[in-house]
Amino acid sequence: MPERTRTPDGRALVALDSAGTYLPVAALFLIQVRGFSVADAGLALGVGAGVGLLFPVLAGTLVDRVGPRRVIGTGQLLRAIAMLVYLLVPGWPGAIAGSAICAPGCSCTTDRYTPS
Repeated sequence: MPERTRTPDGRALVALDSAGTYLPVAALFLIQVRGFSVADAGLALGVGAGVGLLFPVLAGTLVDRVGPRRVIGTGQLLRAIAMLVYLLVPGWPGAIAGSAICAPGCSCTTDRYTPS
């Protein structure tokens, strides 16, 4: 039997991507670059997390209907859009919008949706 070459597993890539990368970087960006206080940055990220709580059920339903690759791809796209919003929209509107857009993206890119 020929030896199979090992390629990165999708679950490992998503886990690496999701392992503590968003919240610390977003908090540092809001505090250091945008000049938010620690409490204000936490509030903005908390609002986004609240929005994100609505999406795991939707993401699970979408995985069943359209497949995990599309859902994960959409989640990554949402995260990229959120980073652009953080960069381009100043103040509270940018912080809230970026956080609210990124939270569903983070919900859609969890490793439980990755095909095995």
